[in-house]
Amino acid sequence: MNAAKILLVYDSAYGTTAEVANVIADHMVNSGFSVCVQSANQARAPEEDEKVILGSPIRYEKWMPALIHYIQKNEYALSQASVAYFYTCMAHASITDEDALNHGVYDQKLRLLSPKIKPISIGGFAGVLNYRAMSFFIHVMMRLIARKQHIPEGDYRNWREIRHWCDTLATAWHPTEFS
Repeated sequence: MNAAKILLVYDSAYGTTAEVANVIADHMVNSGFSVCVQSANQARAPEEDEKVILGSPIRYEKWMPALIHYIQKNEYALSQASVAYFYTCMAHASITDEDALNHGVYDQKLRLLSPKIKPISIGGFAGVLNYRAMSFFIHVMMRLIARKQHIPEGDYRNWREIRHWCDTLATAWHPTEFS
């Protein structure tokens, strides 16, 4: 029997989301899927019967433009596919009750990108705050935001949380094999 196919399309500003995309791909391969990972700028359209994972960092409360363009260009094919979204966002590094409520706001905004696409899951994960990787303007803006939220520079990705999301997704896409 052939492995179920997944097309994983991502955009990444500084490489953090690309690393998350590759960990997701590896985990899904280990869960019995065949995975094709592609950058949004070069990604092909999804094939029939192919599941799709779309991921991007959240910047200024939006996904990156290349992934938004990919969704718009492939909206019909994506609306016919089983799709999951993931995003990285430093808001997930903060753990106050107010921040936890805001995470749902990002999920809702992603659902509104294309109401025709019905993601079966949305995974939101903390990212990396690395000022040296940023342009001067972004560096200054992020430093102000991080100071206000009391988030020091560092890597906040929770790999166990990311793998758990993958396990949940694998179960949804292969319910008989994982129950």
